[in-house]
Amino acid sequence: DSPAQAYAEKDGFKFVAIDSDKNWKFDANGVLTISKGDLSINEIISDFPNKELIKHIIIEEGITEISAYAFSGIENVETINLPNTLTDIGDYAFLSCNSLKNINIPSSVKNIGDGAFRGCNSLEEIVIENPMCVIYESNGTINNIQLLEDEYMYTGVIRGLKGSTAEIYAKTYGIEFAEIKTESIKGDANCDGNVNMADAVLIMQSLANPDKYGVDGSDETHITEQGIANGDMDGNGLTNADALEIQKKILKLS
Repeated sequence: DSPAQAYAEKDGFKFVAIDSDKNWKFDANGVLTISKGDLSINEIISDFPNKELIKHIIIEEGITEISAYAFSGIENVETINLPNTLTDIGDYAFLSCNSLKNINIPSSVKNIGDGAFRGCNSLEEIVIENPMCVIYESNGTINNIQLLEDEYMYTGVIRGLKGSTAEIYAKTYGIEFAEIKTESIKGDANCDGNVNMADAVLIMQSLANPDKYGVDGSDETHITEQGIANGDMDGNGLTNADALEIQKKILKLS
Protein backbone atom coordinates (compact mmCIF):
# COMPACT_ATOMS: atom_id res chain seq x y z
CA ASP A 1 0.00 0.00 0.00
CA SER A 2 1.14 3.56 -0.67
CA PRO A 3 -0.25 7.09 -0.16
CA ALA A 4 -0.79 7.27 -3.93
CA GLN A 5 -2.87 4.08 -3.87
CA ALA A 6 -4.92 5.34 -0.92
CA TYR A 7 -5.49 8.66 -2.68
CA ALA A 8 -6.61 6.96 -5.90
CA GLU A 9 -8.90 4.47 -4.21
CA LYS A 10 -10.46 7.16 -2.00
CA ASP A 11 -11.58 9.16 -5.03
CA GLY A 12 -12.48 6.18 -7.17
CA PHE A 13 -9.53 6.35 -9.56
CA LYS A 14 -7.76 3.41 -11.09
CA PHE A 15 -4.44 2.62 -9.36
CA VAL A 16 -1.57 0.90 -11.13
CA ALA A 17 1.37 -0.32 -9.05
CA ILE A 18 4.86 0.35 -10.42
CA ASP A 19 8.11 -1.46 -9.96
CA SER A 20 10.54 0.24 -7.60
CA ASP A 21 13.29 0.22 -10.22
CA LYS A 22 11.32 2.26 -12.75
CA ASN A 23 12.57 5.76 -13.42
CA TRP A 24 9.48 7.62 -12.23
CA LYS A 25 7.38 7.97 -9.12
CA PHE A 26 4.07 9.59 -8.26
CA ASP A 27 2.96 10.65 -4.80
CA ALA A 28 -0.31 11.49 -3.07
CA ASN A 29 0.22 15.23 -3.62
CA GLY A 30 0.04 14.79 -7.37
CA VAL A 31 3.81 15.16 -7.89
CA LEU A 32 5.23 13.16 -10.79
CA THR A 33 9.03 12.85 -10.62
CA ILE A 34 10.89 11.56 -13.66
CA SER A 35 14.54 10.53 -13.58
CA LYS A 36 16.92 9.29 -16.25
CA GLY A 37 16.34 5.62 -17.03
CA ASP A 38 15.21 3.01 -19.51
CA LEU A 39 11.75 4.47 -20.07
CA SER A 40 11.39 7.62 -22.15
CA ILE A 41 9.15 10.44 -20.97
CA ASN A 42 6.69 9.61 -23.75
CA GLU A 43 6.50 5.99 -22.62
CA ILE A 44 5.90 7.02 -19.02
CA ILE A 45 3.15 9.48 -19.87
CA SER A 46 1.42 7.33 -22.48
CA ASP A 47 1.01 4.50 -19.94
CA PHE A 48 0.16 6.75 -17.01
CA PRO A 49 -3.37 6.18 -15.67
CA ASN A 50 -5.52 9.14 -14.63
CA LYS A 51 -3.36 11.97 -16.01
CA GLU A 52 -5.82 14.39 -14.44
CA LEU A 53 -4.21 13.62 -11.07
CA ILE A 54 -0.86 15.12 -12.11
CA LYS A 55 -0.46 18.55 -10.48
CA HIS A 56 3.30 18.99 -10.46
CA ILE A 57 6.08 17.57 -12.63
CA ILE A 58 9.75 17.37 -11.62
CA ILE A 59 12.23 16.30 -14.28
CA GLU A 60 15.52 15.39 -12.63
CA GLU A 61 19.07 16.14 -13.75
CA GLY A 62 20.48 13.91 -16.47
CA ILE A 63 17.54 14.16 -18.86
CA THR A 64 18.52 16.07 -22.00
CA GLU A 65 15.42 16.03 -24.18
CA ILE A 66 11.66 16.40 -23.91
CA SER A 67 10.39 14.91 -27.13
CA ALA A 68 7.36 15.86 -29.21
CA TYR A 69 3.97 15.76 -27.47
CA ALA A 70 5.60 14.43 -24.27
CA PHE A 71 3.28 16.25 -21.82
CA SER A 72 0.53 17.39 -24.18
CA GLY A 73 -2.96 17.44 -22.77
CA ILE A 74 -2.01 17.19 -19.08
CA GLU A 75 -4.57 19.85 -18.26
CA ASN A 76 -4.21 20.02 -14.47
CA VAL A 77 -0.43 20.35 -14.15
CA GLU A 78 0.37 23.62 -12.36
CA THR A 79 4.18 23.57 -12.10
CA ILE A 80 6.95 21.98 -14.15
CA ASN A 81 10.58 21.96 -12.98
CA LEU A 82 13.13 21.46 -15.75
CA PRO A 83 16.72 20.27 -15.20
CA ASN A 84 19.92 22.12 -16.09
CA THR A 85 20.90 19.19 -18.34
CA LEU A 86 17.97 19.76 -20.70
CA THR A 87 18.91 20.91 -24.22
CA ASP A 88 15.84 20.36 -26.39
CA ILE A 89 12.09 20.88 -25.98
CA GLY A 90 10.26 19.13 -28.80
CA ASP A 91 7.27 20.17 -30.91
CA TYR A 92 4.02 20.45 -28.93
CA ALA A 93 5.79 19.15 -25.79
CA PHE A 94 3.45 21.05 -23.45
CA LEU A 95 0.46 21.46 -25.76
CA SER A 96 -2.74 22.33 -23.84
CA CYS A 97 -1.22 22.24 -20.37
CA ASN A 98 -4.08 24.51 -19.41
CA SER A 99 -3.29 24.99 -15.70
CA LEU A 100 0.38 25.90 -16.15
CA LYS A 101 0.88 29.53 -15.09
CA ASN A 102 4.65 29.99 -15.37
CA ILE A 103 7.75 28.07 -16.36
CA ASN A 104 11.49 28.66 -16.30
CA ILE A 105 13.51 27.38 -19.27
CA PRO A 106 17.09 26.85 -18.03
CA SER A 107 20.13 28.24 -19.85
CA SER A 108 21.06 24.75 -21.07
CA VAL A 109 18.09 24.64 -23.46
CA LYS A 110 19.15 25.29 -27.06
CA ASN A 111 15.90 24.65 -28.94
CA ILE A 112 12.18 25.18 -28.32
CA GLY A 113 10.09 23.42 -30.96
CA ASP A 114 6.97 24.35 -32.87
CA GLY A 115 3.87 24.64 -30.67
CA ALA A 116 5.85 23.71 -27.56
CA PHE A 117 3.63 25.91 -25.36
CA ARG A 118 0.58 26.18 -27.61
CA GLY A 119 -2.81 26.37 -25.95
CA CYS A 120 -1.46 26.84 -22.43
CA ASN A 121 -4.51 28.90 -21.49
CA SER A 122 -3.34 29.97 -18.02
CA LEU A 123 0.27 30.75 -18.95
CA GLU A 124 1.29 34.15 -17.59
CA GLU A 125 5.08 34.07 -17.63
CA ILE A 126 7.83 32.16 -19.36
CA VAL A 127 11.51 32.74 -18.57
CA ILE A 128 14.05 31.80 -21.25
CA GLU A 129 17.53 31.99 -19.76
CA ASN A 130 19.63 31.08 -22.81
CA PRO A 131 20.11 34.28 -24.86
CA MET A 132 20.79 32.19 -27.97
CA CYS A 133 17.96 29.66 -27.59
CA VAL A 134 16.39 28.86 -30.96
CA ILE A 135 12.64 29.47 -30.64
CA TYR A 136 10.48 28.17 -33.48
CA GLU A 137 9.26 31.20 -35.45
CA SER A 138 5.50 31.07 -35.12
CA ASN A 139 2.88 32.75 -32.95
CA GLY A 140 1.76 29.21 -32.21
CA THR A 141 4.91 28.34 -30.28
CA ILE A 142 4.08 30.28 -27.10
CA ASN A 143 0.46 31.34 -26.61
CA ASN A 144 -2.57 31.23 -24.37
CA ILE A 145 -5.33 32.30 -26.77
CA GLN A 146 -6.40 30.90 -30.14
CA LEU A 147 -7.93 33.54 -32.38
CA LEU A 148 -8.52 31.60 -35.60
CA GLU A 149 -7.62 28.14 -36.85
CA ASP A 150 -3.94 29.03 -37.32
CA GLU A 151 -3.76 32.34 -35.44
CA TYR A 152 -2.69 32.63 -31.82
CA MET A 153 -1.67 35.27 -29.32
CA TYR A 154 0.05 35.39 -25.95
CA THR A 155 -1.11 37.88 -23.33
CA GLY A 156 1.53 37.01 -20.75
CA VAL A 157 5.17 38.10 -20.47
CA ILE A 158 8.37 36.59 -21.80
CA ARG A 159 11.47 37.19 -19.69
CA GLY A 160 15.01 36.95 -21.01
CA LEU A 161 18.30 38.76 -21.46
CA LYS A 162 18.51 42.00 -23.39
CA GLY A 163 19.31 41.32 -27.03
CA SER A 164 18.34 37.66 -26.70
CA THR A 165 16.30 35.51 -29.05
CA ALA A 166 13.56 35.64 -26.42
CA GLU A 167 13.38 39.42 -26.86
CA ILE A 168 13.39 39.09 -30.65
CA TYR A 169 10.58 36.52 -30.51
CA ALA A 170 8.54 38.74 -28.18
CA LYS A 171 8.93 41.82 -30.36
CA THR A 172 8.16 39.86 -33.54
CA TYR A 173 4.79 38.70 -32.21
CA GLY A 174 3.82 41.75 -30.13
CA ILE A 175 4.40 40.10 -26.75
CA GLU A 176 5.43 41.93 -23.60
CA PHE A 177 9.13 41.40 -22.86
CA ALA A 178 10.86 41.91 -19.52
CA GLU A 179 14.62 41.89 -19.17
CA ILE A 180 16.13 39.60 -16.57
CA LYS A 181 19.22 40.86 -14.81
CA THR A 182 22.09 38.50 -14.25
CA GLU A 183 25.45 38.95 -12.63
CA SER A 184 27.87 39.65 -15.44
CA ILE A 185 31.00 37.54 -15.53
CA LYS A 186 34.00 39.43 -16.87
CA GLY A 187 35.14 37.70 -20.03
CA ASP A 188 31.98 35.62 -20.53
CA ALA A 189 31.31 36.87 -24.06
CA ASN A 190 28.96 34.01 -24.99
CA CYS A 191 27.00 34.30 -21.71
CA ASP A 192 27.23 30.63 -20.84
CA GLY A 193 28.38 31.25 -17.26
CA ASN A 194 32.02 30.31 -17.95
CA VAL A 195 35.14 32.02 -19.23
CA ASN A 196 37.11 29.93 -21.72
CA MET A 197 38.63 30.01 -25.20
CA ALA A 198 35.18 30.03 -26.81
CA ASP A 199 34.67 33.57 -25.45
CA ALA A 200 37.90 34.83 -27.03
CA VAL A 201 36.96 33.19 -30.33
CA LEU A 202 33.47 34.76 -30.32
CA ILE A 203 34.92 38.22 -29.74
CA MET A 204 37.28 37.83 -32.70
CA GLN A 205 34.49 36.43 -34.87
CA SER A 206 32.13 39.29 -34.00
CA LEU A 207 34.77 41.84 -34.96
CA ALA A 208 35.96 40.10 -38.11
CA ASN A 209 32.52 39.11 -39.41
CA PRO A 210 29.82 41.31 -37.78
CA ASP A 211 27.18 40.34 -40.34
CA LYS A 212 27.38 36.79 -39.07
CA TYR A 213 28.57 37.10 -35.46
CA GLY A 214 27.76 40.70 -34.48
CA VAL A 215 24.81 41.69 -32.27
CA ASP A 216 22.44 41.41 -35.23
CA GLY A 217 24.36 38.58 -36.87
CA SER A 218 22.80 35.76 -38.81
CA ASP A 219 24.53 32.93 -36.93
CA GLU A 220 22.62 31.55 -33.95
CA THR A 221 25.77 31.85 -31.81
CA HIS A 222 26.26 35.57 -32.52
CA ILE A 223 27.34 37.84 -29.69
CA THR A 224 24.70 39.73 -27.68
CA GLU A 225 24.79 43.15 -26.04
CA GLN A 226 25.31 41.46 -22.69
CA GLY A 227 28.13 39.46 -24.24
CA ILE A 228 29.79 42.64 -25.46
CA ALA A 229 29.56 44.12 -21.96
CA ASN A 230 31.03 40.96 -20.45
CA GLY A 231 33.80 40.72 -23.03
CA ASP A 232 34.96 44.33 -22.68
CA MET A 233 37.85 43.60 -20.32
CA ASP A 234 39.35 47.11 -20.17
CA GLY A 235 36.26 49.31 -20.50
CA ASN A 236 37.38 50.74 -23.84
CA GLY A 237 34.91 48.92 -26.03
CA LEU A 238 35.19 45.46 -27.52
CA THR A 239 38.46 44.87 -29.39
CA ASN A 240 40.82 42.03 -30.19
CA ALA A 241 42.81 43.14 -27.16
CA ASP A 242 39.93 41.87 -25.01
CA ALA A 243 40.17 38.45 -26.67
CA LEU A 244 43.89 38.42 -25.91
CA GLU A 245 43.23 39.42 -22.30
CA ILE A 246 40.76 36.55 -21.92
CA GLN A 247 43.34 34.10 -23.26
CA LYS A 248 45.87 35.44 -20.75
CA LYS A 249 43.28 35.03 -17.98
CA ILE A 250 42.65 31.42 -18.98
CA LEU A 251 46.37 30.69 -19.03
CA LYS A 252 46.81 32.65 -15.78
CA LEU A 253 49.25 35.05 -17.41
CA SER A 254 47.48 38.14 -16.08
